Amino acid sequence: MKITFCIPSKNNLRYLKSSVRSIKQNSIQEHDIIVFIDSDNDGTEAWLINNQIAYLKNDGVEPKGIAYAYNRCIEAASTDVVCMFHADMHM
Repeated sequence: MKITFCIPSKNNLRYLKSSVRSIKQNSIQEHDIIVFIDSDNDGTEAWLINNQIAYLKNDGVEPKGIAYAYNRCIEAASTDVVCMFHADMHM
């Protein structure tokens, strides 16, 4: 069974790096990761591109919020199982 980890992030790159590393090192399930960038300006998008991690983003100035981010990630997920994961969580 494949799982998608949905991670909203707003200027949280420091913690997001650790969170993604934790998923990759500790998940025994085959998985996808989708990050929602919510009006970031801390280099998150460049890091995600460089690490080939799927993402969606809010290009607007006003943040959309965590519920919006999770909903967008769920819509984009191609798996039947999704896990709501915060950028500061670890497995």
